[in-house]
Amino acid sequence: MSIRPPLTAESAWRSRIHMLVAAFVLAACAPTAVPTKVFLPDTTISPSAKVRPTQPPKSKTVPRLVVAGAAGELLSARAGKVSPEIPPSEYAMYWDYSGAGKLAFASAFWQRSASGNFSVTDFWVYDYLQGKAVLWFASNVGRVLWAPDVANGKPRAALTLFDPARGDFSLAITTAPGEFKVVAQHSSYAFSWAPDGSQIAYVRRAPPMGLYLVSVGGGKPRKLSDFAYQDGGWMLDKPLWILEHDVLMVADNHDRPLLVVPLDGSADFFPMALNGGNLPGPRPDVMLWDRDSMQLVLSGESGLAHETWAYKFSSDLRTVENSVWLADATLKGWWQPGESVLLLGPAGAEVHALPAS
Repeated sequence: MSIRPPLTAESAWRSRIHMLVAAFVLAACAPTAVPTKVFLPDTTISPSAKVRPTQPPKSKTVPRLVVAGAAGELLSARAGKVSPEIPPSEYAMYWDYSGAGKLAFASAFWQRSASGNFSVTDFWVYDYLQGKAVLWFASNVGRVLWAPDVANGKPRAALTLFDPARGDFSLAITTAPGEFKVVAQHSSYAFSWAPDGSQIAYVRRAPPMGLYLVSVGGGKPRKLSDFAYQDGGWMLDKPLWILEHDVLMVADNHDRPLLVVPLDGSADFFPMALNGGNLPGPRPDVMLWDRDSMQLVLSGESGLAHETWAYKFSSDLRTVENSVWLADATLKGWWQPGESVLLLGPAGAEVHALPAS
C-alpha cells in the first residue's frame, strides 16, 4: 500500500476546501501515489483496540520504538513492523520510552492537584528485559521525559512534580523510585533535555516568566527569552534543540507557529515563508529536526484534523523555503532518523519518507 504524495502548502489548503464540499470530490481528485514505502500494523487489531492483560508481559527482547496509539494504547516496532503492544496491567497513560527498553507510564488518567489548578497522576517504569513494572512516584507528577543518555545502565528522567507548599510544579531529576533532585521551580509542562543530557530547557510559568536553561548538576537557571506559552500551552509542548545552530525552537501560536530562540541570549525571531508571509500548517505540538537536510517535521491540530508537515529551512533558519504536507496523521517519532517518520492516522501506523531536499 502506498501513501498520498506530498502536497505543497498551496495545494494542501485547497484540498481542505474540497474536503468540506464533499468526500466524493476528494475521492475523484485523489492524486497519484508516489513510491514511498508504508508499513501498516502487522495485526488485524484496530489501533483503538483495548488490550488489558491480567499480568505484565514478560519479554527478553526490547522493542526499538514504543508509542501511544490513537486511543492511548501502546504500539511497538519490532522487526520492522508496527503492532499493538500488550501493556503492563497497571498501564493507563503513556509518558515516554527509552532506548534502553524502559517505558515510563501512568496507572491513572489526569486528576486535580491539591490546588485544583493543575492535572497530575503517578509515574511507573516497566522494564522490557526484566518483564516487571515498578512504581516510582505515587502522585503529583505532571510529565516525565527520559534523558537521552543512559549512564552505566542507570536511567535518568526529568519530571514536573507538584509542590503543595508553592502551589506549582518543580522541575526535578530522578534516577530511582521516590528519589529526586529539584533543579528549577515554577516549571510548566514544557521542558526538554539537551541532546547530551547536561541541561534542560523549560518554560517558567511564574514571574519572571520565560524560557530558561538549567544544568542538571545544579546552579541558577539562565533566562534566554521572555517567551511563554499562551494559556499555559499544550501538554505535549517541549522546546526543540537545534545545537548546530545554537538555538531552541518552540511552538508559538497559530498565526506564527514557530519561534527561534538563540542560546546566546540574542533576539528571538519568527521564521517566515519564502514569500514573506506566515507559514502554512498547524501550530505544532510534536517536532523533529534533521540537521543534514535542514528539515523540520511537525504535527499539530489544524482545526479539521491532526496534520503532519515537513519544512525545508534556509541556512540561517529565518526562511522556510518549502512546505510539504505529509498526511492527516500524528507524528510519533523517527522511523529511520533523517529519512522517514512514523505517523499514526485513521488507517493506523504509517511510515512516511521525508521529502527530497
